[in-house]
Amino acid sequence: MSTLINRLLNLISSKPLIKFDSYEAIAELAKEQNKLLVTISDNVYDLTNYRHHPGGYKVLELCKSKDATEAFTKYHWPKGDSRKIMKKYHIGVLELKPALEEAC
Repeated sequence: MSTLINRLLNLISSKPLIKFDSYEAIAELAKEQNKLLVTISDNVYDLTNYRHHPGGYKVLELCKSKDATEAFTKYHWPKGDSRKIMKKYHIGVLELKPALEEAC
């Protein structure tokens, strides 16, 4: 289901989305470009310029280059304004590579 949502987001987005294959890749880009990147439900958001977050910018910094899905769903209503606001900060998707199985 998440893949379908990502495809739909790609279609309606005016800018191409960056595909990340690991949290390390997200952290590397964040460090290179001095960005605050956060992942929520396998979607990557650049929150560097979201200084007016109601919970404070420090809360966002705690989630830098990490999966913030649990924290986001805990403090944001499913049909609240936060999901509308997030759209403009959406820059990419996380597509983790499956772990390789060891051969016998």
